[in-house]
Amino acid sequence: FEMKAKNTVAGGLYSMFVKGETVGGTLKEAQRAAADEAAGMGAPGETGAKKRKGDAAAAGASKQEKKSRKREKKSEAAAEKAAAEKAAGAKAATGSTGGFDWQADILRRLEAAPGGKLDAKRLRKAAVSGAAAALGSSDKEDLRKAYRRSLKGLRHRVSVFDDPATGAEAVELKR
Repeated sequence: FEMKAKNTVAGGLYSMFVKGETVGGTLKEAQRAAADEAAGMGAPGETGAKKRKGDAAAAGASKQEKKSRKREKKSEAAAEKAAAEKAAGAKAATGSTGGFDWQADILRRLEAAPGGKLDAKRLRKAAVSGAAAALGSSDKEDLRKAYRRSLKGLRHRVSVFDDPATGAEAVELKR
């Protein structure tokens, strides 16, 4: 009598072996499935083996979702990197190195000045405005940085000093 009661709890021998709902299952799994059903987990009538298969399918789906999210993040990062490189390339083309010879411009302006000497501020403003016009750039800060780098590169040809006559910094060609 006790065995018959256990078989009915498990869903009967017919459901265990013929339908294949709990293939390889035990009565403990069937009891766990019944407890899960009572708690609202799984679909009604779904046995432990089916739930595990469903969980495995859900886990497989979540793995696929994780992989697809990871691929999306990688592609977004690659797109952002490409955009940053493109912007950096455009900035370089219009910035200090692309298409404007800073050192030649500075030397030309100093040679044209009387005595080969100019106020540093006046020279910087003239060189930066000339570069902005030649490059079509409106980013004055980048152009000023490029001017400073170029002036440092010209230290063997020009000297920067405080002019006692004006009290301001001046730039002069070395002779």
